[in-house]
Amino acid sequence: DRMQIKMCLPDHLPDTSRVHNTYSRWYSTLEVSKLIQEHESVYGKYDLIMITRLDLVWQKPLIFSFIQPYKFYTSNIIDGDAKLWGWPWTKLPELADHFFISNSDYMHRFSEMFMNLDEYTKPGRCTSWNSISSHMLTYWHLSELDITDIGFVMYWYKNTDIGDYAFIRHLTNIFEQ
Repeated sequence: DRMQIKMCLPDHLPDTSRVHNTYSRWYSTLEVSKLIQEHESVYGKYDLIMITRLDLVWQKPLIFSFIQPYKFYTSNIIDGDAKLWGWPWTKLPELADHFFISNSDYMHRFSEMFMNLDEYTKPGRCTSWNSISSHMLTYWHLSELDITDIGFVMYWYKNTDIGDYAFIRHLTNIFEQ
């Protein structure tokens, strides 16, 4: 049995697992940010912070020496047609939400997305897919924060086990080793 916090959703969103999962994901990000800030209050700020999902399998090393602290980083996504997906490649207002890397100030501001979800998800605000989308919320929130210098590191091939990283659910041979 998993312990799951029941989120209080606004009336304009359906009570679905997709919506709850999205709220839960951004709540967790906020809580992680609070823990990091507690540590930083004693030991000083980190140069870079990386926040990532737990269900990723890294297949190639991420080279941090290329990361510039004044930028905000996420991943490139390659779709089934071997084309780059999302903003700025297709002008869709969405970014990968698999991991994020940036300086301490940017990451703590970004991690406050949970506190804005009720407002962002109102009709006519952030574009959504199937009621809510972390990809679209990521782009929207960064725009609202005026964090516009976005960089891309690593490649994920949508819903496959190839690329610089993959999701555990897409690996076909993970239990065969």
